[in-house]
Amino acid sequence: MERKSTVTLAFVMFLTAGAWAATQTVLWNFGSTTGDGASPYTNSLILDKKGNLYGVTMAGGAYGAGAVFKLSPRTNGSYRETILYSFCSKASCADGYTPYGGLLLDSKGNLYGTTYSGAGCNSYTGICGAVYELSPSGSGGWTETILYGFCEGGGDCTGGVYPLAGLAIDKKGNLYGTTSLGGDYSDASHYLPPSYYGPCVGTGCGAVFELSPSTGGGWTESILYAFTGFGDGKSPYGGLILDPQGNLYGTTALGGATLTGTVFELTSNGDGTWSETVLHSFGAGKDGYSPEYLTLSRTSAGNLFGTTAYGGTNNTGIVWELVYSKTKKTYTEKVLHNFSASGGSPLGGVVLDSTGNVYGTTDTGGAKGLGTVFELSKTTGSWTEAVLHNFTGSNNGANPSGDLLRDSNGNLYGMTYIGGKYNLGTVFRITP
Repeated sequence: MERKSTVTLAFVMFLTAGAWAATQTVLWNFGSTTGDGASPYTNSLILDKKGNLYGVTMAGGAYGAGAVFKLSPRTNGSYRETILYSFCSKASCADGYTPYGGLLLDSKGNLYGTTYSGAGCNSYTGICGAVYELSPSGSGGWTETILYGFCEGGGDCTGGVYPLAGLAIDKKGNLYGTTSLGGDYSDASHYLPPSYYGPCVGTGCGAVFELSPSTGGGWTESILYAFTGFGDGKSPYGGLILDPQGNLYGTTALGGATLTGTVFELTSNGDGTWSETVLHSFGAGKDGYSPEYLTLSRTSAGNLFGTTAYGGTNNTGIVWELVYSKTKKTYTEKVLHNFSASGGSPLGGVVLDSTGNVYGTTDTGGAKGLGTVFELSKTTGSWTEAVLHNFTGSNNGANPSGDLLRDSNGNLYGMTYIGGKYNLGTVFRITP
């Protein structure tokens, strides 16, 4: 399935010190033909060595349940889209549906991702989520394999349920991810009244899992950590990153000391078990709260960068850094930027360039209230925001929510949830 589209919109922004002109190009308008993807929410892009972009949409596709797509650059500057796979939400379908997060590309060209719903749990509710692999078939097509279906046994979903983020992979080919619910049901949450911020009342508080390829084929799931909903965190909506030593880092949207989110690290104990350390608990105030669908960025010095959707000076979210002390082996939070009272609410994470500048998106705010692409640059100890692009809706998209992708030339790529020619979202590029 191939289609093409290119719409270029140039915006020269006259800003404060450090401002520069950036050009936005809409590489693809979703919904251009029946069967196209639609509405990429909290989804992110990846790039291969040939310059092809890969991503998922939570809706659209041949069955309206989401799609995996590839955008290939043409010599004339436009892009060609190929739908690699359409998810199915019918009871007769064995695959998952409603994919959030992003894709992972391995060295053999296989793609991995998660779906929030479907697969593996017909004896439970039928909407438990899955980890899937897409492999090139050699004839131009792709084959989907469900590696793991969550909660396929029914009852308490101790193996996790409802993944919202993409995956990480280590050198041995093991996959790591999070589930927003499920995990441990052994605490007192069964006996307490429901609470959005407190214990998890028969649902589980979320988990970190590992999928390991088995020698004879297939995959084995291990729960590395199940959250309790108290000081250790609750509801990991975002993805994970690995450091060179194999430690895992992520965030929870809730839980922690004030029940408004955490940054955590998981360290292997060497015997198959893992230990969690809460690196930071958000304070529900000026330091922000509720890191949502982000994947952390980490520097070689061990500093971590991310966002919160709420809190800060104007309760519209912040960009933060956790500064690592090698001598104390502790982290200290610094608020790099408070978004304005007119809006912000960054849902995704941030990316850094070689000079330390920080780039990200806001779901709302900006000139039209429909979101922005921003840059933070550091000068004389403080950080200055430059809005590189204001989304306007009908032509160039609205409400970006996932992590940005930055290529070796400094171009930024992302997606919008709505807007564009058909109001079903866009794929865009910001060129410096």
